[in-house]
Parts: sequence; structure tokens; C-alpha cells
Amino acid sequence: HVPDQYTLHRTQAADYFEAEDFQALTAALTAYGQEKLGCREISPPWLSYYIDGCEQQLHADVPQGPFAYVLSLTRWDERLFTGGETQIMQPFVLDYWRGFDSSTGLERSDLMIDVPPSFNQLTIFDARLPHGVRRVEGVRDPREARLVIHGWFCSPEPHFEGSLTELQATEGLRPSL
Repeated sequence: HVPDQYTLHRTQAADYFEAEDFQALTAALTAYGQEKLGCREISPPWLSYYIDGCEQQLHADVPQGPFAYVLSLTRWDERLFTGGETQIMQPFVLDYWRGFDSSTGLERSDLMIDVPPSFNQLTIFDARLPHGVRRVEGVRDPREARLVIHGWFCSPEPHFEGSLTELQATEGLRPSL
């Protein structure tokens, strides 16, 4: 708990899963990060649960990595609580005045994206965008909580697979020759 920042319960996810299953999960996340996001590694995943009163205020995870991920283990359709959505600020808000229109009002739903943590859903987003978790209300039993595995894709660098033939490389470079 950090006042005015967050209240949640978290621990290293590796401590709670069979080693083989956990390794398969982290290998799949790492491969996805390399192939789709250009990130060489993932941070050690956290396992967190949110019960009554738990939340994360808006923040940005700039040092941790360029992309954050949340893998939900929450039984969202059977939940007994309110809140728990991952909230992500709309990117336009960070450059609000460039497109300012004094004839248009804005509500919270115009400024923020709420992502319900549906079971087995992987949410990936730009960790530089302010984000948080809406306050959970209604359950005190961790078995009924918002339950997620989360972390960051880190160590950005180009990722290449395979190779080009000499002809493919020549055709690709021809405009600059």
C-alpha cells in the first residue's frame, strides 16, 4: 500500500505455479514480445489480487518497459464486486490542446478506456500512457477477487527471423542505390 498511489496484494507469480506451466507462459509472452513488439525480454511477472478498497491511481510505468501486460485470471462474468477494470488514458489527452474544440464537452468515458479483466484475456498497452485500476468494492475473499498476472515487455531492440535472398535484398535496396 502506498497512500494516494495504490493498494493491492502482489507477489512474484513464479511462486504460485508449476515450474513447467509457468515457463511455458513466460516463453510464450517473451516470444510474442520479440516478434510483435520488438522487446527482447519480459520483467518477472507479478501475481496480484484486488479485494474491497484495492485500486491503482493513474500512473505511467516509463522505466519498467515500453509495454505493459495484464493477463486476467478473474472470473469476470461471475464476479461479486464492482470496479477492477484497467483504465488507460486516451492518447489524445496527452496532446489535448492541439485538437481542442471549445464546442465539445468531455466525460470520463471520452478520456479513459476501461478494459474489464475478463478471464484468460491478455491486455497489452503502451506503459507510458497514464493508467490504473478502478477501485474494487464488494469482496474481501481473495478467491473472489480481481486476480491478474502482470508485468512489462522490456529491453526493446530489433528482432529478425530468417533471411532475404540476394535478389530480395537487391530489390529492396534498389531505390536507395
